[in-house]
Amino acid sequence: MTHLKTYPRVSVLWLRLSLLAVLVMAGQLFGQEKKYYPILRLDFGPSQNPAQTQQDFVAFTILDSGKEVNRIKVELLATGVALDSRWRWGPTGIPYELIYRDFVFSKGPMRLRLSGLEPGKEYKITLYSYDTGSGAGGPRWADWTDAATGQVVVTTHFDAGVPPTEEDSYAYSGLVRADQNGVITLDCGPNPNTPDQQGLTNPYGFLNALVLWTDTPIFKSYSPIPEDGAIVYTTTVELYWQYGQTSVSSNIYFGESYDAVNNATVADTNIFRGNIVSKPFIVGSPGNPYPEGLTPGKTYYWRTDEVEADGTAYKGDVWCFTVAPPTASNPFPVDGSLYADPNGVLTWTPGVGSKEHHVYFGANLDQVLAGTGNTDKGVVPEPNYYPGLLEYNKTYYWRVDEWDGTKTHKGQVWSYTTGPKGLGRITMDVWRNVGGDHTLPNLLQDPRYPGLPDEKVMLTAFDSGNGVGDNYGARIYGWLYVPVSGDYRFYFSSAGQGQFLLSTDDSPENARVLAVEQTWGSYGVFSHRTDPIPLRSDTKYYIEARWKDFAAWDHCQVAWEGPGIPAQRIIAGNFLSPFMPVNSYNAFPQNGSSGVAINTILGWTSGLYAGQHRLYIGTDANDINDVTEANVANYPAVIAADVKGNRFEPGILEPETTYFWRVDDVNNAWKADDGKIVRMVWKGRIWSFTTGNYMVVDDFEGYGNLSPNRPFQTWLDGPGFTADQYFPNGFAGNGTGSAIGHDIWSPESPYYMGNIMEMAITMTGSRQSMPVSYNNAKGASEISRTWPTPQDWTVKGLNTLVLHVYGDPNNSAEALYVTLVDQNGSRATVTFEDGSLLQSASWQRWAIPLSAFSGIEPSRIKTMIIGVARQVGGSGIFYLDNILLTIEKAPEVAKIVYVDATHGENGNTRLAAGGLFQPVDVGSAGSGVDGLWRIRAFANGGTIFESRGDWGADNTEDCPRLVTSVDVPEGRYEVFVYMWTGGAAQWRIGASLTNEPGQLPVYLCNDPTGSAVRAMAEDFALPVPIVTEADRTMWQVPLGTTGPTTKITVYIDDVLSEPAVASGGNARTWYDGIGYRPK
Repeated sequence: MTHLKTYPRVSVLWLRLSLLAVLVMAGQLFGQEKKYYPILRLDFGPSQNPAQTQQDFVAFTILDSGKEVNRIKVELLATGVALDSRWRWGPTGIPYELIYRDFVFSKGPMRLRLSGLEPGKEYKITLYSYDTGSGAGGPRWADWTDAATGQVVVTTHFDAGVPPTEEDSYAYSGLVRADQNGVITLDCGPNPNTPDQQGLTNPYGFLNALVLWTDTPIFKSYSPIPEDGAIVYTTTVELYWQYGQTSVSSNIYFGESYDAVNNATVADTNIFRGNIVSKPFIVGSPGNPYPEGLTPGKTYYWRTDEVEADGTAYKGDVWCFTVAPPTASNPFPVDGSLYADPNGVLTWTPGVGSKEHHVYFGANLDQVLAGTGNTDKGVVPEPNYYPGLLEYNKTYYWRVDEWDGTKTHKGQVWSYTTGPKGLGRITMDVWRNVGGDHTLPNLLQDPRYPGLPDEKVMLTAFDSGNGVGDNYGARIYGWLYVPVSGDYRFYFSSAGQGQFLLSTDDSPENARVLAVEQTWGSYGVFSHRTDPIPLRSDTKYYIEARWKDFAAWDHCQVAWEGPGIPAQRIIAGNFLSPFMPVNSYNAFPQNGSSGVAINTILGWTSGLYAGQHRLYIGTDANDINDVTEANVANYPAVIAADVKGNRFEPGILEPETTYFWRVDDVNNAWKADDGKIVRMVWKGRIWSFTTGNYMVVDDFEGYGNLSPNRPFQTWLDGPGFTADQYFPNGFAGNGTGSAIGHDIWSPESPYYMGNIMEMAITMTGSRQSMPVSYNNAKGASEISRTWPTPQDWTVKGLNTLVLHVYGDPNNSAEALYVTLVDQNGSRATVTFEDGSLLQSASWQRWAIPLSAFSGIEPSRIKTMIIGVARQVGGSGIFYLDNILLTIEKAPEVAKIVYVDATHGENGNTRLAAGGLFQPVDVGSAGSGVDGLWRIRAFANGGTIFESRGDWGADNTEDCPRLVTSVDVPEGRYEVFVYMWTGGAAQWRIGASLTNEPGQLPVYLCNDPTGSAVRAMAEDFALPVPIVTEADRTMWQVPLGTTGPTTKITVYIDDVLSEPAVASGGNARTWYDGIGYRPK
């Protein structure tokens, strides 16, 4: 992020003083009393080229985002859009020309974040915004808003037709405060005055340069050039730095020892080089320190102390740089690399001070080392050598001796290996006249993609060139070969939207998207970079990029850098070859996928030489690996088949089971090396998938615009279709108001010359859905599908029909229904009565148990009808996707937690009116009517609370109301109360979740209406309560469901003044406890 650039030396003090005056005036002109000092100057653009960087600014590109400059982390971000950058041909001949000629910009919102600042401190920020080439869209206005406060800090604007004439012609300043973390975040959005509010075609967010100012000056020098620790390739070096912001001159120290430079004072004349008022300071030339030149291979140290007008000096940090050695270095091809270009040019970095380069080259290491055997290629004037066209797949050795005018510096012997025959090109497929805008789905959903390109072009690098055409889609794909193992970064650029993919091996099915261009990029500008990716030189990798052009410029490029590619460069052809696999690939279902339909169809793309295929599928990976044509009889669990095409139906598979499969490519007419015709088999790789618990009825993926695959030729609708070669009788229509698909034939239709199927409103993972229009003015609207043979919809335990429906809020509220017809002609209909299903603008899952279709045989389904019942006689459109049959398991019901009712000080049951509940203990007998609850013991050890009543016809005992409470985790709960009865008696209880006035709701044992049911031991969580004793039985009464709560409260009462209905002539209440379970 730094640059070396020579500027005229000016040695007058007034320039330094003038700089201070400018800093002071900058604050005054801005309307502030404060003085402001620049602490960060960035020149944004597409490259680090010093010739394109303004003096005293640091070059900063999109790919530099996240780096630190002057200890400030700088980030350029964009969400959902892409950043881009440009270098323009003008304006020229003006102040700050290099600022205004390059910039970064966004095709939409952009974010600038500065971190590492002083928390809570106020800073001044100046943004430069201009582009001479963005005139067609009119003036560009942008608001830069503080993300922390929502306040606009700076509004930038420019008119391309009005070029800048001064440094600040398009400079805009504002004040912003760092947050508590020391971060300033500015969000760039459209100002109301800008013509294109989206910014996609005419961007508004431009950033040429940035200056960050503080009211606290930096006294020490900073930002050295060369950077601290740099290697330089010259014996004369110009030293630059940023002055202390209040200094008037600089004391320079320079030497060969860190300690000497660090400890030196102005008295140390061998280290102190003088006091200067201008840059650069030059070393290694006549009239300057080290007039004979710096020594190659040596490290030098330097320091600048900034001196104030009163003589105060601020000691600077010690910096260093190393002069490169006198020997040749940095060879390309890289030493030891593979796949070198047999027709390539050798390059290197000359030794420092060298005047001639003597090259030795050959295929014999010892001869190159000794310079014998015709390896001496003589002296070359420049650091490059062309050895001529070399042999394929052969190792060569070379060295370069550097002569500095007095001495020869013998070079190291390097080697590289040329690539095998077949490398040097990569395939570009082009599809012309692809409809739609610049977005990639327009290509991916084109029926010609990927198998039917209009053109195949062989490229010699991963670069389409600039200007393939308009309204096309394309992809570049093949195999990548790595020169040296290690971590590589890839750089991607495309126009319009595009993706870069790389596989983990040579198969495209393992390719993953690593970089995305959302809109359009510039040719030669790489706005997208991958993380480092480990690659091996002994492995070839499938590589691909695809993009969709709309108009104007178009291109696709991929560059890389890594151990074998020392600097970012377009991937050259010698590291590429066309994708020509001998094994089948692109497995469907995708290798390793889960949730696959049990009636899935297997598919793949054939290898290059396949005439047919041999397929094996089973549940044991070892079996699939070992099975062959010769031994298949030894593997009875393996399904084997000879397949002519590229798909195979394995039948109905087991649900939730992992399957392994293999496809061998077979050629029965392969010509062997001896000329004989033989049967050749290329063993395939093992793929796997795991089934789900469903079967596809129709996923609507196989339909398109052409017969015989139009959707209304399978699903019959109102208009029907005309006869053609596939359907000689056509179909006159079913006479209802239904119509399938978009109208692509009428010029006035928005889908004219588009797609019958819906491409945008689809379920996740689906490519398309089926539109269905309805008009119920005359009656119901129906579509239907009839299968040639009856369908078993119960196989493997399937029990539920599932439709996925997407509606429209403007639809009339009609009811959707499904009718099934079996082989015998029996019909059953299920209706979704709520019209909101067709009005929901989101995918709705309608699950219908097959048992709901009463009177038909679901194992022999012949026809399925989907209709819209006439309720209001309206019209609308809905979409169908993924009609499935599933295995719906009944939800597991939580066990009931039983809580025994207890009394006393620590009991959970109290008097509802307040106070302790203290029942009378009378054993198994008792007195008559006394208004007291009693404890009754059972022979099995259990106890209950009894309101006995008397033994006669008078049932007037009225015991006080009780309340039982229990604490629970927060949630909703289903609550029960438990009572007992003897034999067939209808004893009773009053119970409620609320303390209602008057009589609580009454529940009867042995009640034909079912208000109470016998308690079953298996319904309870541990510990399970006793539910029977002799002829006595516990009864369970559901009381309802609570709202969100942490306490369950149940009110209990006996039943007053009931007539004698129980055997024995009483109306007892035997209360035992309560129960609950999460709802």
